[in-house]
Amino acid sequence: MSAKILVVGLGPGRADLLSLGALEALRAAGLALVRTSAHPAITQLSSLGVKYQSLDWVYEANEKLDEVYAQLAAEVIKAARQAPGNVVYAVPGNPLVAEASVGILLEQAQAEGLEIEVIPSLSSVELCLARLGFDPLQGFRVANAQAPGRIYTDTATLFLQVDARMTASELKILLLEAYPAEHKVALLHEMGVAEKERVVWLPLAELDRRDDFSHLTSLFVPALEVDAAPVVFQELIDIMARLRSPEGCPWDREQDHVSLRVCLEEETQEVLEAIEQQDPRALCEELGDLLLQTLFHAQLAAEAGDFDIGDVLRGLRDKLIERHPHVFGGEKLQTAAQVLEAWDEIKRRSKK
Repeated sequence: MSAKILVVGLGPGRADLLSLGALEALRAAGLALVRTSAHPAITQLSSLGVKYQSLDWVYEANEKLDEVYAQLAAEVIKAARQAPGNVVYAVPGNPLVAEASVGILLEQAQAEGLEIEVIPSLSSVELCLARLGFDPLQGFRVANAQAPGRIYTDTATLFLQVDARMTASELKILLLEAYPAEHKVALLHEMGVAEKERVVWLPLAELDRRDDFSHLTSLFVPALEVDAAPVVFQELIDIMARLRSPEGCPWDREQDHVSLRVCLEEETQEVLEAIEQQDPRALCEELGDLLLQTLFHAQLAAEAGDFDIGDVLRGLRDKLIERHPHVFGGEKLQTAAQVLEAWDEIKRRSKK
């Protein structure tokens, strides 16, 4: 007969943040498996009478995270079939918050008829909100900083796993499409590790100007006041998709890249005329019309499976960085002529 599987949370930091149920399960376990030893509470488990085995080796044996999560679940299932007593699988925080291996384990255990129980502890989410003094009834979202998805400005968002400066930089670029640069955000470092806990408030524009990120770093982004919320680029994308949908506009649904050429030519000409007339209000309006053409062509391409507006934006971002090595790299260019010469040379290399 297979042993019962107990999935317990280790809490967000030090061992005193474990729930009593989790600690009792760990002490009484026939076999305790911990997903990773890279957790502040692990070093305290022995002194609390807990014997455990680490599954860190699974990370070293697999190149992709999907493979890691699948094997972690498989190892726990295997142990449950062989161990004489209950098998405890211990994971950081709350087992049901941002723990992919637990989701797989629950599905497999149910499919194989194994008895399984989840014993939660405090997660980093609750601790972050407590340190911020934020009442969750105000409304908030939790997202993975490495796969943030759509940005919503009308509610606060807590991004977990801001583990590196590059992660923070990519997240900042995405957030700046929806929030003003001066919008105050909070970095929460090592919640639950008493001597290292820090909450740092800073403008969004300065988010990636630091080097103190780790897997225990989170980012809290407060909601925007309604009057302060800018037009979100995603709203325009959604509007364009709706216009092209079966419930949308008959004229928009009939267009293709070729039929829109005349519109693109007309809008470009009107932008040029506004510049010649030195009319800022007209230029603002015409630039919006020109942007519509970009959105329209990107929507057509997305429907055909060729590319989407995200690909356009990422390509533009990469090109701007690549062709300005004097700004984003170590190259020294002092004059506009030198910049143009470097631009042409980089362009020639990239075209090859």
